[in-house]
Amino acid sequence: MASDFLAGGGEMGAVIRAYDWDNSPLGPPEHWQQSLRVVVRLMLDSRHPMLIWWGPELIQFYNDLLDL
Repeated sequence: MASDFLAGGGEMGAVIRAYDWDNSPLGPPEHWQQSLRVVVRLMLDSRHPMLIWWGPELIQFYNDLLDL
């Protein structure tokens, strides 16, 4: 599936998957640029807190802060 890159990621991964991206400036995840897909996947898999600001609208993506 085209949006498999959003799998996992704890609570924030679930929030990102549930969001109505079709009505956002980014559009549906399966149409996102490859570079955005890569950094979102890396962020969701990371055990370290990360924040991404993307595009002219500075859309924010962030992950869960996991206790190590």
